[in-house]
Order: sequence, then C-alpha cells, then structure tokens
Amino acid sequence: MVAIRWILLALSLGLLLFAFKMRGRAEPFSGPAVFVDVCVAEQDVKRVAREVHNPVMKALKLVPGAIPGSSLTTGGKTQHLVLFRDGATRRDLAAVQEALNRVVFAADIGILSRHVELAQPLGDGRFPHSQACTEYQRQQG
Repeated sequence: MVAIRWILLALSLGLLLFAFKMRGRAEPFSGPAVFVDVCVAEQDVKRVAREVHNPVMKALKLVPGAIPGSSLTTGGKTQHLVLFRDGATRRDLAAVQEALNRVVFAADIGILSRHVELAQPLGDGRFPHSQACTEYQRQQG
C-alpha cells in the first residue's frame, strides 16, 4: 500500500513538473486573425476605455469561436485582435463586423471610423494590419 502511494506521488510530481516546463510554450496561432480598429474623436483614455473598448470587448466575446487576443486603447482609438483556433475565415470576419455593428456607442464619443480586416500572421506571433485610424486622421487633417 505504501509503495502504491509513492508511485502515485512520483507520477503526480512528474506531471506537475512537465506542466510547469510546458507552461508558456503554447503554439502561436498560425492562421489569420481579425483586426478591429475604432477611431473616435474622444481623447480621454479612461472614457474611450469605458465607452468604446469595453462595449467592443463585450460584443467580441459573443462571436462564436472568437478568442479575444491583444487590445490597445488610447485617446482617439481602440484596437482589438480577435483570434480563432484554426485561423479566421471570411465568415469569422463577417461575424466580427456584425458584432461591431450592433455596438451602441455614446453619441458624444464621436465615432470617426470603424475598420475590420483579416490580418495574416508573420509566424512570430505578430499580426500586421493597416493603421485605419491613423490613415483616417491623416486624410482629415
């Protein structure tokens, strides 16, 4: 009986060490992702986070198969990378666009542009995308 306990303990420790060693070594997503860029007139970062970022995140979490990736919120814009287990498809892109279209923003936040696109991975975990908000601001300036 004691020997069985020692064997189970050794197996448990082995699995724990294996899990610890493998932590953080998940394969990066290899397929396309969906990039969301919302450009706003509001420059207060806290307000942009509350009135734009949070509602967009809430909507993205409802997209079937979507895995929210990184996001960035500053005065004037919020950007989101939405991952899908096997890579995003045009159908996923349409679902994200539809979810973004359903978001109701405060009227005085000043939505200047909304941009959604498929972003192809570089292979190192980065997803290059267009700078739609920056381009919009350049065209208007």
